[in-house]
Amino acid sequence: MDGIDLSGSALIISTMAEDDAKCNLAALKDEGEIKVEEGVNLLSSIKLSEDLAKLLKVNAIKLRGTCNETFTNMSMNAALDLNIPMGSSVTMKEVVFGLRLGTVNPIELSLGGRIEAQVGKDLLGFNASFSFAPVDQKDQVEFFMAALRKENGAMMNGKLGPDGKSDLPEWTNPFGIPGVGLRKIGGNAGIDFKKSHPHQLTRFNRCSKIRYGI
Repeated sequence: MDGIDLSGSALIISTMAEDDAKCNLAALKDEGEIKVEEGVNLLSSIKLSEDLAKLLKVNAIKLRGTCNETFTNMSMNAALDLNIPMGSSVTMKEVVFGLRLGTVNPIELSLGGRIEAQVGKDLLGFNASFSFAPVDQKDQVEFFMAALRKENGAMMNGKLGPDGKSDLPEWTNPFGIPGVGLRKIGGNAGIDFKKSHPHQLTRFNRCSKIRYGI
């Protein structure tokens, strides 16, 4: 346990039911503004020693657990900070395992990740996730562009708006195509096994904004 730093941990109890309830804590200053849910929130950012990180190929582990005041909705997420090459221009940066227990959706399992891809002189970051509710027999997959770095500029991280789409600035000249701009790239799809054939999608959405012209 000597190679594990547990100093970045916090227990937050919130009575605010607003979806945009946030806070800033000194113990988790690297996280910036933290979104909290009503009830108990347990957050921990565990930094591994250099030797342990090299052995496990994990730089850090971020844990988050939530439980509402009536114990009818609980969740736990574990995010692994990675740096695994998946080719000459693609790198896996993060993997997130999730579990949610509740009365509306009794059990939901999820797996997500962050992938960065070098496209020409630009670096793009994509978030992708897959979730499965075994009791309701539903699954869902989604992805969206969550970060962008133009040439040698700074990495810009987008946030999801009320419409579920990222607020990232426009990606200009994608793939070296002049006069074209792309924004809000993403999509999601799902299957309800109770309503459809296992090989048929019951929901499919994609979103993107394309600009033509210089």
